[in-house]
Amino acid sequence: MNNNTKKLENTLKLYLRNNNLKELKSLLDNISDKKSYLYLYFIGLYYLQINKHHDAIVNLKEAYNSDNTSLLPLYNISIAYIRSFKYQECIDYFSNYKNIVKDDALLLSNIGLCFQNLNNNDEALKYYLQSIQLEPDNENINYNYAVFLHANEDIDQAVSILKKLYDKNPNILIGLNLSKYLSQQNNYLLSLKIAKELFVNNLSNLDVLINYS
Repeated sequence: MNNNTKKLENTLKLYLRNNNLKELKSLLDNISDKKSYLYLYFIGLYYLQINKHHDAIVNLKEAYNSDNTSLLPLYNISIAYIRSFKYQECIDYFSNYKNIVKDDALLLSNIGLCFQNLNNNDEALKYYLQSIQLEPDNENINYNYAVFLHANEDIDQAVSILKKLYDKNPNILIGLNLSKYLSQQNNYLLSLKIAKELFVNNLSNLDVLINYS
């Protein structure tokens, strides 16, 4: 990758990170090689950001086919499938890539999420456990696993996982679920404590306000 291409890639990443989608699209339109990995990957991410999931999937697949040295296109393909509720299509697609994704924790977790949404809990559990074995400290993976456990009425283990996550990173999503699960566990004092912490630190968030109320 030459210096100009690297500079272009860094600018595209910056626009994407800052959600400057108009600037991102304008820069992509000026790329002459519409078959290059750089164009296909970032136009796929652009479509993903504006919820054009079909277009995102098409371009991300082409990006991976043009350069399969990175699994980032595959990961974002799984995100696009999940956001468009195409869980079986996601599973069917990745069935062709089992040997490739077997060591990628985030991809395995997303496939587990697809099985979960299809009520295939045995397969979901298998994929979640594989992903956790690979990355035991990954917040997103552990959060998804905790939600899965709660859905399968293992509230105690779900609470245990979320408490560890919340202690490290007291964000809204983890805190709201932890507060709800603790209440279901009849641990009302700790549930209220967390709800109050979220409320004090996120006064403008409606979900936090409703939870605290």
